[in-house]
Amino acid sequence: ATDIQPLSEDMVRAAGELGFSETDANFINSAITRINSNKGNFSTLSIEEQSKLADILGCRGLDLSKLSRAEYKKLAIKFHPDRTNGNQFGEDIFKLISKLQKAYQNSLNQTRVSVAQ
Repeated sequence: ATDIQPLSEDMVRAAGELGFSETDANFINSAITRINSNKGNFSTLSIEEQSKLADILGCRGLDLSKLSRAEYKKLAIKFHPDRTNGNQFGEDIFKLISKLQKAYQNSLNQTRVSVAQ
């Protein structure tokens, strides 16, 4: 089991600057920790957790595996370090979104390969 540390006061403050409640910030932190400890595998999160994370990030009604390329790009722009003025929590979310987008691209590539065969 992964030991999930609570967010520091600085990170809670940074999350608040981005409009996240402490509860949502801790949920995001937990998801990031679990995904990172599982080598970036998002299946670590249940579909309900993926949906909740997508809701918190602003993609209501979708689970993370169903986001389109445009939705990933929108999230990446929203949480890009240049847009969040070096906010550490925003940077962590940006890294998470980058991993999500990479996983999405890998799944598209696998689908293309299996269709081509």
